[in-house]
Amino acid sequence: MRAMLLVLLFFLGALAQERCSLRGLAFDSATRQPLGGVHIRLIPSPFFGVQAYGALSDESGHFSIVPIPPGSYFVDAEYPGFSYVPVPKNGRTMPTLVIQAGQQLDDFPIQMAAHAIISGRVFDARGEPLDWVYVEAASTSPNDVGLRLRQDLLHHANMVPTNESGEYRLAVQPGKYLVQASQTSRDDILPDGTLEVVFYNRTAHPGTVEAHAGQESAGIDIRMSRRPALRMAGVVTSSAGWRPDDTRSMPWTLGSGDCSTPPPSSAISKGPRVLKLAKVRTPRAI
Repeated sequence: MRAMLLVLLFFLGALAQERCSLRGLAFDSATRQPLGGVHIRLIPSPFFGVQAYGALSDESGHFSIVPIPPGSYFVDAEYPGFSYVPVPKNGRTMPTLVIQAGQQLDDFPIQMAAHAIISGRVFDARGEPLDWVYVEAASTSPNDVGLRLRQDLLHHANMVPTNESGEYRLAVQPGKYLVQASQTSRDDILPDGTLEVVFYNRTAHPGTVEAHAGQESAGIDIRMSRRPALRMAGVVTSSAGWRPDDTRSMPWTLGSGDCSTPPPSSAISKGPRVLKLAKVRTPRAI
């Protein structure tokens, strides 16, 4: 019995020596004032399917996360209207932390910066606003590894859709960004009243946008460039002798020059048919 007690005490002592902790202060990077209610999280590497450790800072900005197993962690913090900006080390903002067995880390800084705003509008080639186009801000700083990790691992992408007036508004961490609109397509009514599908390339705002904490960079407009497309024309015919009215409104898919479709209701009993394009003109870019 005494031997078992000694083994238990030894095990508990070894476990206590491995217990780690993280304590520090959350503050506003501009005013250096403490921030209460900041949610600090330690996410164990490799980030997937694991439990995170966290705490809320108190009114004086202090927080304490204990106990923590030793290991490698990704540090993240959230507060309304602010972004977590890791204190640079060796010129790089890497929000990772390695905690050794038994290590007690004190005075760890959680630096929060007020959101910077990037806003503008997205237009087509004719200057008409485009709605539901996703606009993204990608960091261009080679040392901003932390922001890219946060976007990739925590899915905090700087991306929003435009509204019906083509307007967008992005809240981002202060820094330098490439702002671009994603590839899209939509129906366009031509001057002669016909309808065609127009494809747009992924298009970026020219130059780099520098976003400052608590300030708005407005007028970052994007005029989307059209993507080359092919226009084809021809005549739909059928060996079954269907009238044009039977096929005019039928859905069909173009593939290798043939259009396969179910037959009209009047010919269902006759089995499936294959429609072919005849007299197809050479496709041309539009």
